[in-house]
Amino acid sequence: MAKLFFYYSAMNAGKTTTLLQSAYNYHERGMRTLIFTPKLDFRAGEGMVASRIGLKAKALVFERDDDLETLFALGRDEVQAMRDHLRSLDDALTAARAALNERKQDLLRHQQDLPETPADDLRTRIRKTIDYLQSVPAAQIDGSEGREIVITLRSGDVKFDGQRYLEHWALPNFYFHLMTAYALLRQAGVDLGKQDYLKG
Repeated sequence: MAKLFFYYSAMNAGKTTTLLQSAYNYHERGMRTLIFTPKLDFRAGEGMVASRIGLKAKALVFERDDDLETLFALGRDEVQAMRDHLRSLDDALTAARAALNERKQDLLRHQQDLPETPADDLRTRIRKTIDYLQSVPAAQIDGSEGREIVITLRSGDVKFDGQRYLEHWALPNFYFHLMTAYALLRQAGVDLGKQDYLKG
């Protein structure tokens, strides 16, 4: 049966050092540990826990509305992967909007306005992206199906017309990241089902 140990003491008594030492001992024995830290505590840097004697470790950042049970089930790597997929999901849509209506300056302003820290507020990011996408009139995209769009990859440039870009690049990227984030949440036990996906 799992046990919960609660350590408390005065300031500078070595609580963080004890925590980090315990985590190290578990890792040394091939066991998995998770360290959590609240977002409001950034003394050691975002997503870090550090002791006065120099020991430090990466930690999962949580906020008031986060479901700790879900974060625990996912684990640090999976949480970071989910956040990355959610960022990539809206990046795919905003890049498509900019490419199809040739308004790259709007995309740059939108990207500068988004939080980029490991523990950014994903709800805020998604809401801002929806507002950004809804801000463009349909008339600005009408007729862009024949526009040449060039994607620069490490292997070289890939050229599309607007129609093929949307159907074979932008939307496949969007749905790939959407389904991967959805699967990670389901794996963690979040109560999501087919209807949640279909209704959006």
